[in-house]
Amino acid sequence: MTYNQPSQENVDKVTTYFVSRVKADGSRRFSEKLSIIAKSSDVALATAHRVIKLLESEKKITIIRQETRRIPTEYIYTGDIDGFLLEKDKDEQITYLQNLVRQLEQENINLRKQTKRTT
Repeated sequence: MTYNQPSQENVDKVTTYFVSRVKADGSRRFSEKLSIIAKSSDVALATAHRVIKLLESEKKITIIRQETRRIPTEYIYTGDIDGFLLEKDKDEQITYLQNLVRQLEQENINLRKQTKRTT
């Protein structure tokens, strides 16, 4: 079976969707179904899957797969967001960073709980 690389146009479409979600949510981490990503990016489902695998291999996103397929996959966009914090005023930057700290604290708590369950 041959692996076809997605076109740069399709990579740009999916990347644009990821950046728009990060800007809209104010967080680099979000949950989404692959079908929604494909539809919102205006690419085929298989193409979206290939682009996401490519972005993961390039370390532009981190994928957190859930134990059950009923829960959408979580993505952490680690790529560049041109001017994201620069275009906001100081209060918006502070709010964004405070939300990020809260998110990381909650993630830390969840990881500690998981660690306690496994030991």
